[in-house]
Amino acid sequence: MGMGWVVTLWYRAPEVLLQSSYATPVDLWSVGCIFAEMFRRKPLFRGNSDVDQLGKIFEVVGLPEEEDWPIDVALPRNAFASQSPQPIELLVTDIDELGKDLLLKCLTFNPMKRISAYDALTHPYFHDLEKCKENTDSEVSSSQNSTEMNSLFGIDLAQGIPAEESLLPPVQFLGSDPKDLP
Repeated sequence: MGMGWVVTLWYRAPEVLLQSSYATPVDLWSVGCIFAEMFRRKPLFRGNSDVDQLGKIFEVVGLPEEEDWPIDVALPRNAFASQSPQPIELLVTDIDELGKDLLLKCLTFNPMKRISAYDALTHPYFHDLEKCKENTDSEVSSSQNSTEMNSLFGIDLAQGIPAEESLLPPVQFLGSDPKDLP
């Protein structure tokens, strides 16, 4: 029995969903999905199949232009209704302009136009974090840092982090029968 891959639908890049050729930009798409989820506290795209997932993506980022549609896919662009992008700040509230810029660059449909990992890490959104790191008083205990971070992300550990099953993405096992997995 060969090992299968666990694939999480809600974080899959469009090129994977379309069964097009793909490379490392798929990871930046997933980073964008997770980045949005950190603000929303719920997934941005909650599809239940590859085609439904694409529909959810196009509801947010809009149907891509013809020149951005991959040429090596069986599913034509006109299989989807024409849609304009939604303002991301309506879906991802509390995001500032730099965060919005980074998020949109991660969620760019065309992988050739999507931000690279290096450019994402050096994006101005993270510049304030470097300043905070430089200004952190070395006498502050790690428990105080944890408390500050939990406060920053709105986590109250006294109440616990809710584990709502409905927020968990469906997991698909590819390459093997899920019944055979340990």
